[in-house]
Amino acid sequence: MKDLAQDPLRFASLVAHQLKGPVTGVQGILQTVLGEYAGPLTKKQRELLEKAVVRCQESITAAQRLMSITKALDHPTDFDGGADFATIFRQVENRYREPALSKQISLNFNIRCDQTQARGFEPALTEVVEALVHNALKYTPNHGRINVVLEDGIEDDSLRLSVGDSGIGVAEDERAKLFQPFYRTLSAQQSSRPGTGLGLAFVKTITEAAGGMVSVGKSELGGAEFVVTLNAAEAIASEHEGDAKMHNAFKVVIVGGVTAGPKVAAKVMRLMPNAEVTVIEKGKLLSYAGCGLPFYVAGIVQNQKRLMSSAVGEVRDSVFFQKVKNVTTLNQTEAFKIDRERKQVLIRENLTGQESTLKYDKLVLATGGMPIIPEIPGTELRNVFSLHGPADAEGVKAALETGRAHDVVIIGGGLIGIEMTEAFCHKGCRVTILEKREQIMRLLDWEMAQLLEQHLERHGVRVLIDTQVEKLIGDVDVNSVQCNRGAIPASMVVMAVGSRPNVELAKDAGLEIGVTGGIHTDEYMRTSDENIYAAGDLC
Repeated sequence: MKDLAQDPLRFASLVAHQLKGPVTGVQGILQTVLGEYAGPLTKKQRELLEKAVVRCQESITAAQRLMSITKALDHPTDFDGGADFATIFRQVENRYREPALSKQISLNFNIRCDQTQARGFEPALTEVVEALVHNALKYTPNHGRINVVLEDGIEDDSLRLSVGDSGIGVAEDERAKLFQPFYRTLSAQQSSRPGTGLGLAFVKTITEAAGGMVSVGKSELGGAEFVVTLNAAEAIASEHEGDAKMHNAFKVVIVGGVTAGPKVAAKVMRLMPNAEVTVIEKGKLLSYAGCGLPFYVAGIVQNQKRLMSSAVGEVRDSVFFQKVKNVTTLNQTEAFKIDRERKQVLIRENLTGQESTLKYDKLVLATGGMPIIPEIPGTELRNVFSLHGPADAEGVKAALETGRAHDVVIIGGGLIGIEMTEAFCHKGCRVTILEKREQIMRLLDWEMAQLLEQHLERHGVRVLIDTQVEKLIGDVDVNSVQCNRGAIPASMVVMAVGSRPNVELAKDAGLEIGVTGGIHTDEYMRTSDENIYAAGDLC
């Protein structure tokens, strides 16, 4: 036991190995309860169980990583490989972006050198960066700053990784002891922040195993700065090109993280477990069930997280994709340009405006469709909605809950229009459907459409076919819809006339556009560029 205490990484790995089985068993029981096999759950019970399942998964993943790193330490040749810090930074930034935002901390990752490959075991060095960023977040107050920088080291063929913060800092007389197992500084002990004193010991063990060194000093931001010096990966000789290809992960970048994009990511990882897959999503939410939005508006689905949850209640967020699927997701990030010649995508973070590039071997476009808004006066009035995503659903739901929507006019009698009709009727609204064609639901035969129309009217829905909308009337809020049949009272209007392919990114890249306005693809969903594929509503 004394030897284990002197080797904190192996000690923690032994504990993790012993705990992994029981935690996995507990997770299975929780998932069974979440599936309501033991009886129905209240909303609060479900929320607590979902949190418990996520914590169990985090524990299992941490245990697996600890055992993997310890195994690597037993095989020093594993540290002779190369670790790509560009990849590590993306993964760590993606994981800690939301915790930083919750504390309004500015978390900045910056690469200031051309060489991003360091000698070492990539999962282990990922653990180093995560531990240092986690430590900085823990001791940095709200509205603070954290800078993570990779740059050339002082010595030739070395890299310098620094993590500086504006937190409480480390007293000079405590810096030498900080990397000892189970040691916590006086200021850390006096704070309410949890900790075991093992995180920085892990950093020291892993860094030295990779042939590097770590130190701590004062940051220019006012807090602590941890500096890790590593050896840059040596160039691989041409005769070992075959081995290099095995170590250089196949890079797949997917633009679009709602429906088709996550499905492609999961399929790629099943077929190529060692691939490096990155999903870029402009919005905040990932992999949500768009078809469930009407049920969320109606209140049948009470929590928006249920639209993003797996069958066992796990929320499909960035952490889920990273830990369960091994897929990096960059939400609230826009892909604004494709450089086909260099095979890279230019991206921009919505919150900070920071721009960077992602290289790809294969690129998948899954940006979906955009709602068609008729070119008629009045569409800018308040309480005029489309239903393109969760934000629109929130607006509709808020209007319903504040009692501002008694008379609802739905422009368009397609799938979205009919689904929203049910939601509004469920809320007790008076609903009118306006359809410019001779029947609603064009995908049905005329006789079937007539039966549907009669069914709607029996439930108090007014259906007007062959009706052309001319304008929306109102001062600030919409109050009526002018059509060829006259003015129809409306305290809310929902535009449901269809969607068009979102192909602007593809057009700018010079990809071929088909006769329907979507991206032209072959039978394998390959575009006019053999390295770019497309899937979903934009095809």
